[in-house]
Amino acid sequence: MPGLIKFFEKYLPKPVVAVIVTLASLGVPALMAVENWDDHDRSNRFTARDFGHNYLASCEENAIIFSNGDNDTFPLWYNQEVEGNRTDVRVCNLSYLQTDWYIDQMKRAAYLSAPLPISWKPADYISGKNEVINIREVEKRPIDVETAFKIALDPEIQIDGESVIPSKQLYINVNRDDVLKSGTLDSSRIHEMVPRIMFNLSRSRLTKSELMVIEMLKENKWKRPVYFAVTVGDDYYLGLNDNFELTGMAYRVMPVSTNGKGAGVNTDKMYDNMMNKFRWGNIADPKVYLDENILRMCRTHRMMFAQLIGALINENDTVRARKALDFAMKVIPPTTVRHDYTSALLAEYYYALGEMNKGNEIMNFIANDCVENIDWYFRLSNAQRNSVERRIGHNFGVLNQVLQIAEKYKQNAIVTKYYPLLEKYSQRYSM
Repeated sequence: MPGLIKFFEKYLPKPVVAVIVTLASLGVPALMAVENWDDHDRSNRFTARDFGHNYLASCEENAIIFSNGDNDTFPLWYNQEVEGNRTDVRVCNLSYLQTDWYIDQMKRAAYLSAPLPISWKPADYISGKNEVINIREVEKRPIDVETAFKIALDPEIQIDGESVIPSKQLYINVNRDDVLKSGTLDSSRIHEMVPRIMFNLSRSRLTKSELMVIEMLKENKWKRPVYFAVTVGDDYYLGLNDNFELTGMAYRVMPVSTNGKGAGVNTDKMYDNMMNKFRWGNIADPKVYLDENILRMCRTHRMMFAQLIGALINENDTVRARKALDFAMKVIPPTTVRHDYTSALLAEYYYALGEMNKGNEIMNFIANDCVENIDWYFRLSNAQRNSVERRIGHNFGVLNQVLQIAEKYKQNAIVTKYYPLLEKYSQRYSM
């Protein structure tokens, strides 16, 4: 640029040179805008708003929902504070629940939500107090939460100068009258009610946030529906997985148990939520830009469809299972949200419902993707390949899963096409 300025100054007046240089300089941001506009254009994308709506729509009236990260918290708050949507639900962020100011906030009413049921005194959760309480397994038997907390908060009962929880197994007794009065279970399900909610704690300590969750479940007495967002993660579930019922984008804590099988699925509520209440933020529009964070949330919704459809098939409800499958493909299409390993379940369910062509279309897409990925990885140098070792293993695992499902449902064309490729690459991988 300095060379051009000197060149023009030899032949043109300085004001003219200034104009030429200015116009030339404008070309740089103009080129950047032309080349990068589509990578940053968020127009007509309403995923944050709509996915936040979906979490709230998964909850019954007057619910409490525990969230943790940005994507399962701020969109919910936006829906409530800007859209005025589901202000009866109290969103409680588990990361913030580690702080005294946020616990104070949760103990106050907000919008249509009453204060959360926390009986601890501020002196017991003030900053620096009971940030964590160690679990010392003095007792091998289960202890009720009320007793455990009395021990933990009593300054006269300490081990090595520390407050302790004396067992890794805590429980809350389930009162039949409380359950029936709140409508948590109707009379047709009362036979499923368990006498206790068990916290099986596979950890050495409880954080203040975890203590507050247990406290709220103890004090709530089934008055309000309590949920965990599906994106919170197992570490925050406090061993309650068997007491969960999936309703969409949230697990509801219920006085029932699957006896070691993990979360159950409330098919009626979840079907209604996902088919009739959920919103999709224009993700089916190929003109809408979906970045990696949005795609991850899209695939989470796809996985929730898979959970619902699998449960419907187990209940022999093939009509609703087929409708949910087709609807999932419509609202989260592979044209905008590419199939990956999460879609293999959808293909398997198409097979189970006798829709072989639809299943094969998905399986061929996934298998071909895996083969292309593996082929590319093997073109890398050894050093480069070592850096993507996990991705290589993942693609092998997904391709193997596809072939197992195809073999189970006797889809020989897929097995014949891709099994030799799996063997070929496996031999190269083991060399």
